[in-house]
Amino acid sequence: MTKINKPLLYSLLILPALIYLLLPTLLDQLGPRPWKKLLIHSGYCTLSLLIISLALAPLTKHFPKLQLFKALSRHRRAIGITVFLYATFHLTCVLTKTIQKKGCLPLDYFLHPVVYTGSLAFLILLLLTVTSTDWSIRSLGYRKWKNIHRSIYGVELLILVHVFLKSSALALSFFIPLILLQGVRIGKRDMQ
Repeated sequence: MTKINKPLLYSLLILPALIYLLLPTLLDQLGPRPWKKLLIHSGYCTLSLLIISLALAPLTKHFPKLQLFKALSRHRRAIGITVFLYATFHLTCVLTKTIQKKGCLPLDYFLHPVVYTGSLAFLILLLLTVTSTDWSIRSLGYRKWKNIHRSIYGVELLILVHVFLKSSALALSFFIPLILLQGVRIGKRDMQ
């Protein structure tokens, strides 16, 4: 059985932050609008890890002999929490950029479809992160906890819309493979 070295996994999870967020900041390579660049890079990091975490279950189901997917699936909690951390940084960049640009944070700003889909997805990710502990599973009971954590598929839909409103090509390139994987998994489950 393949085991994933935890320090290696955690290092890989923070590697995008180092490469795309910290290093360009330290080397002053973000250009004249640093928050915009950080916003874009943190969005890509969040989106990529979200897709990976959502793809693990179908990949494990489709390729049961590949132990890597099974081993990574055991660390979905760590991956999910990392998604939330990247999303938090992304939201921080959005708010900072908006305040710098407008001088304040107008309430009607949150009525924009890109913003409210992202904000709602963030709130659900916050709930999932807070309830991702063993204590939460025991306190809520597994069935209730599992139902709460199925809201990740709502996050998937919200982020699809969020990204699609910014770039339809990017959204489709990320989400079509994932949706196909999930669809085949559901089809296989229904046939059993």
